[in-house]
Amino acid sequence: KQWYQRRVRGEKETLSKRTYISVDHAVEHAGFGCAQIKYMLVACVVFFTEVQFIHLGSLTLPSITCEWNLEKWQILILLIGASVTRTIGSFVGGSLSDKYGRKNNVILGLFSMIFFGLLAVIQSDFYMFVTFRACSFFFLHCITPSALCIVLEISPRRMRFLAKMILAVAGQLGATCSSLTAMYFLNSMGWRDLTFYLTLPCFIPLLIFCFLSDSPRYLFLSGDSDAGRRAMKQIYQMNGKEDISHLIRNIKDHDRGNVR
Repeated sequence: KQWYQRRVRGEKETLSKRTYISVDHAVEHAGFGCAQIKYMLVACVVFFTEVQFIHLGSLTLPSITCEWNLEKWQILILLIGASVTRTIGSFVGGSLSDKYGRKNNVILGLFSMIFFGLLAVIQSDFYMFVTFRACSFFFLHCITPSALCIVLEISPRRMRFLAKMILAVAGQLGATCSSLTAMYFLNSMGWRDLTFYLTLPCFIPLLIFCFLSDSPRYLFLSGDSDAGRRAMKQIYQMNGKEDISHLIRNIKDHDRGNVR
């Protein structure tokens, strides 16, 4: 009788240890499947469009210089304005990503890149062009890190390096595509029309990200456990895995005591 009671007590203790799991265990249980591939394809489009937009700015610089007959100091203003705003925007975008989510940061960056990029194209004044171009570069470096963060946070550990390499290849394809497009169409279309038509495809990842869920890890860490469980449930359904999202325990729910 005592042996049986000890055995039952031991089973209950083991079961209690498995009652709750962390987000890391939930992601590892989901594995790598259709959900990760979907997010990775969207992130590849994001990397492709952002690198294409950046690379196109350097390819159209000679045409911009000839149109306004720029001096060296004016070219320097154009280049410094884009680099400085991009650097400052990286710090601002990182803070916004931790506060409002990776998904919202990607949407904000894509929207600012499209909106201010198209406004810069239609400007006839050089200094207005520099202003809007600098605004389009402000959140530019926040797009790909946030998209990469989402992909890595929903992928198992063994697949994270491969995911990062695939996204890097997508970015290089964007640079190659912009170079080939500029080589064949820049002289015939002009830099304004070329920039306009290459900026329009950025609407595709912008619209797709509006309907995607944010990173479950961020949702749990931010305290939105219900949204995090819904996001993990969608990943389990797409990957054909058993739904254990109800076992995920939020870190803030743990009684961890005071750290001094």
